[in-house]
Amino acid sequence: MAGPSSGGYPEPSTRWPKGEAIRKRLRRIALAVIALVTTGLVAFVVYYRLNDESAVIDADRTDHGPPPASLGLSIQPVALTAADGVKLAAWRIDPKSDGDRAFWVLHLHGNSSNLSTPGYAESYSYLQAIGAGILAVEYRGFGKSEGTVSEAGLYADAAAGYRYLREVVNVPPERIVAYGFSLGSGVAAQLATTVPVAGLVLEGAYTSIRDRAQASHPLVPIPLLIGDRFNTLSRIAAVNAPKLFIHGTGDTTIPITDARALFAAAREPKTFLEVPGEHATAFRTDRARFYGGVAAFLASLRHN
Repeated sequence: MAGPSSGGYPEPSTRWPKGEAIRKRLRRIALAVIALVTTGLVAFVVYYRLNDESAVIDADRTDHGPPPASLGLSIQPVALTAADGVKLAAWRIDPKSDGDRAFWVLHLHGNSSNLSTPGYAESYSYLQAIGAGILAVEYRGFGKSEGTVSEAGLYADAAAGYRYLREVVNVPPERIVAYGFSLGSGVAAQLATTVPVAGLVLEGAYTSIRDRAQASHPLVPIPLLIGDRFNTLSRIAAVNAPKLFIHGTGDTTIPITDARALFAAAREPKTFLEVPGEHATAFRTDRARFYGGVAAFLASLRHN
């Protein structure tokens, strides 16, 4: 039988250590790959959590031009300064009548838009037609406002609009109505928990940004990626002012079930107004029903 030095096959005792070494090397490579992938995933999650506001908020800076002259709006551009020094743009539209008795709507717009987005001016004209004045605030990072978006920043922007109405226009709290559409509904609800307002109007409102993201992506672990942003559901019960919830029955962007959940969690006095139409068009689908409901809500505030 050939020995190790005779040119034959080596004995088993000298062959197996090489196979074990290969297996160990493969295990080390596999562990290194797993560690690398895990580190990458953790880094991605951490980065996304730190930047999730910019991931879910689409700050539109496009200038869509002035409102149609046919609306007959007399818009006064206003410069606001948030508490943290960020310069903001806003539109002021004075009421046509009622003078010191008119309500002022502090309007907080939706995502993927800005003050000049077609449709907003139309809605402002309808609000003015029912006797209200309007201050429409441009969030930081949107339109002509400075800064970058953040949840805390948007809350500060709404507070800057409120301060302007109180200190510059001299509107008392009992004539200020916080009005939030879509993204702005969460901003308006937060404002109404921190300052006195006559009423709160939430149009196309959501329970929270994370709830909406999870519903849209049921297989994705959204809580790992998105913080508990703009949680209107957790705040609505703390709003003491009268509340009006408006939602389109055909809304596929934010389903009406979100508004119903908010309504159920809110304390009295509260009103729910279902209107026909989609998310961004319900205000014009049945204008009489929509703004008739808003007018009735304002009248109830005056009576109270």
